[in-house]
Amino acid sequence: LPCQAAQPLIEGISIQGPTRTRAETIRRELLLAVGQPLDSALVAESERNLRQLPFLGQVQIRTRPSPGGVELIVEVEDLYARALSPLLAGQLDELSWGLVALDYNLGGRGQLAQLNLYHRAVEGNQVSLYYEIPRLAGSPYTLSSEAAWAEEGHDLSLVFSRPFLSLGDPWACGFSVYSQEQVWRFYEDQDLSARYTEAAAGGNLWLTRSLGNRTKVRPGLRLSFSDRRYSASQGYVYAPQDRQRLIPSLGLTVWRPGYVQERYLNQLGRTEDLQVGSWLSLRAGLSLRALGSDRSFVPLTVQFSPRLRPWARSYLFATLLASAQVQPGGYRELHLLAELLEYTRLGSSHSLALRLRA
Repeated sequence: LPCQAAQPLIEGISIQGPTRTRAETIRRELLLAVGQPLDSALVAESERNLRQLPFLGQVQIRTRPSPGGVELIVEVEDLYARALSPLLAGQLDELSWGLVALDYNLGGRGQLAQLNLYHRAVEGNQVSLYYEIPRLAGSPYTLSSEAAWAEEGHDLSLVFSRPFLSLGDPWACGFSVYSQEQVWRFYEDQDLSARYTEAAAGGNLWLTRSLGNRTKVRPGLRLSFSDRRYSASQGYVYAPQDRQRLIPSLGLTVWRPGYVQERYLNQLGRTEDLQVGSWLSLRAGLSLRALGSDRSFVPLTVQFSPRLRPWARSYLFATLLASAQVQPGGYRELHLLAELLEYTRLGSSHSLALRLRA
């Protein structure tokens, strides 16, 4: 029998093109390292990882022969990654205004920082800061946090996670915590009929396993907890009842990965990796008074997202979603969503898009 030739070893990796982005920021997205055999599938997936970064434009990974194997040449293009924009909303007699400053490649490390300064016509002044570190200290972990202060409350959150870094990655996990306070208003015939404060605290823990190659099967476990307390403002009597929830749930996603490269579809100019693989996801949980919840029910969510190519140079993306809280005697909070998104390419740089949503 003929022997299959061994893949050449990678003897070096050269980063070319970036002017602001640091080389280590690009290297951490590569799924290949010096000393490993060359794998064309991992090269293609590494290119997809780099194209997902909003501060990079064109991406190409090519090989160059070397005395003992090959050298990877990673060519990327830096895009502008900063923005300063005004915010205006509302009517002239109730005008909300503000300013947003954004940098999603802070220091060339791929970190995201966003500062919002906002004056809301009814709620007053607020300031918020969001910060995200995609690879904490060079590790596969991601850390993001948000802090918002307003005249009528606050919003603090922290997320620490280990996402899937590649299609072959077997595990993803993480946790999140939050603390919120805000004022709600309800109007009847333009008159304020109810005003109350909501104070909430909670978080989530999750763990997901990924199995399979051409078809991905991803079972996962999630634990959600929350404590929401309501108090009517002075001069008003209505406020919702307090809610405490501790909900363990199991989820399952079946997905067939598939990608197609296109330009001028969802974004202008950039090469996109369209996800054309269909998936089905199910999640069922359990809320029990015996576990500290205010009500006993079973939260259920089902989503089916077929991805089709009905004819050449066209894409059909559909989403069917249903969720409800099932309890003895029936259900409540039923949500149904049906969405159809169709793209047809016209020439090399135009697309005709149609969206139907119910």
